[in-house]
Amino acid sequence: MTDSPEWSESRFSSYYFSVIETFYGNVQIPPPSIIGAALLVAVAGGGGEAAADGEFYHLRRGDILLLPADTHLAIQSHKNELLQGYVMDIRQRKHSQDDTGGSLPRPSSLAAPKQVACLRNVLELVTMLEELYLHRLPIYELRHIRNGMVFHEMLYRLLQVMDAAPRGEGDLSLEQSVVYLEEHFREKITRDQLAAATRMSRSHYSVAFKQLTGYSPSQYAALLRVHAAMELLLEGKEALKEIAIQSGYKDEFYLSRRFKQHTGISPSRYLPQFGKRAAVLVPPYASHMRALGLEPTVAIADSSEYVTSPELEHPKSMVMMGEHCTAEQLAKALRETATELVIASDPSYAHVTFSAERLRAAAPVIVVPWMDMGWKEHFRYIAKILRESEKAESWLAGFEREEQEAREQIASMAGMAQAVVTVLVIKPDKLLIYGARNAGYVLYRSLGLMPPERIREHIASGGPSFHSLRITLEELPDYAGDKLLVIVFNDEKGSAAAVDAVLDSTVWKELPAVRQNEAYIVDQNDWIPYNPISIRNQLRRAVKLFCEGKTNVQI
Repeated sequence: MTDSPEWSESRFSSYYFSVIETFYGNVQIPPPSIIGAALLVAVAGGGGEAAADGEFYHLRRGDILLLPADTHLAIQSHKNELLQGYVMDIRQRKHSQDDTGGSLPRPSSLAAPKQVACLRNVLELVTMLEELYLHRLPIYELRHIRNGMVFHEMLYRLLQVMDAAPRGEGDLSLEQSVVYLEEHFREKITRDQLAAATRMSRSHYSVAFKQLTGYSPSQYAALLRVHAAMELLLEGKEALKEIAIQSGYKDEFYLSRRFKQHTGISPSRYLPQFGKRAAVLVPPYASHMRALGLEPTVAIADSSEYVTSPELEHPKSMVMMGEHCTAEQLAKALRETATELVIASDPSYAHVTFSAERLRAAAPVIVVPWMDMGWKEHFRYIAKILRESEKAESWLAGFEREEQEAREQIASMAGMAQAVVTVLVIKPDKLLIYGARNAGYVLYRSLGLMPPERIREHIASGGPSFHSLRITLEELPDYAGDKLLVIVFNDEKGSAAAVDAVLDSTVWKELPAVRQNEAYIVDQNDWIPYNPISIRNQLRRAVKLFCEGKTNVQI
């Protein structure tokens, strides 16, 4: 043996990351500042298009791009479906010759990929990135080590997926080509383009497409465009030329011909015959419809708690579907119930795992933004779409009279006008102080009670989009008011261990509201739902709580 062996080991790199960030909407993502680092971009919600190195990529939830060094990425979100996700750099740790014995480094397909890799529907990896982002600044060494384990497990799975991927970005399956058409129907897309992308002949592709969808590619695209035109008509657009262009047609005359071919009527006659048969993809919007005297044809929910009330009849024919149903299952239900409209939400409150636009072939789809509006704006918008604005204003006028009576009743009570009221929500993994949504709406908007000063500042600056503020137990005294409304979420097994830990703490026991018996635990099902029916019931409960002390548990 000698000090210079004839054979030397070639070694793979060791990896690390230094940056992980979130992005939202339309963004420009520059290459990493460190030479040689790759970028991992993961889509956690929404949809859009990305451009890198002269290539374009259609992105949706669960997709991942691995970008070589020096690659600039531009992301354009879809309208009403802002893309959101995570971006991380992947770096190779440099070793000295002493570390490696002068060994030859092996090429890295992770930190130094030769071209952009686009991986589809890898939600497992997106979940790992989310965990790393949430714990990106670990306080304890245990969490630091866990981060390293998650990071390397993610890289291991990433390599497995890359090695197993048989297709490139330009190669689509038949099902993927249908999805692509559903999301790009406004553009000029030919059957030849779709057939080429799936590596099928024109005739084979047409036959397979019709077997899958029941339509030829051109019929399917026309159906999507007609439904998009219906959406614009329902939203109040009047200029037919503008509607034509926005739905993918060159002019209003061509739109009118296609519209009549598919519906038997002209666009001008569509609204008068609209039957208001609508499905809802988020539970609160079912209650908006019920308050208007309408019953959804299909509703996404795991229970009927949002659509039952002593003052309303029980739904007679509404089809309830779980949140984990597929786009195909839901589209089938829409057709079977003769649904004329789908009322969806933006990704911030999506209750299905796919884009609502996947349903446009079954019925027009209108997105009612969740966080950008308060419940009254939701109510009025849905009423406008369903041609029930008069009923909505009548309902709101009655509610506002009840609000005024409740406000006067609360104001007549000694000390209530000056009292600071805090809404504390205890979840298994966090503490939240609520703003003027959910339970906070009735307290701060309807009754005019005072929130904690810091929450008042957030409400003033954030408007309807401010939901809540996450705090630590040690910060609770800074937010606890004269009265505490405590809403508890048990864990998935039904355990209330999280609330026990809070209530047993010295911090909790020393709060003035607790010492004065002004802290109340209330039922989350009574105070969290955010829709007209629930808000009215919460108003009545608040009066009983503050005037009569009636609640589930008084501490």
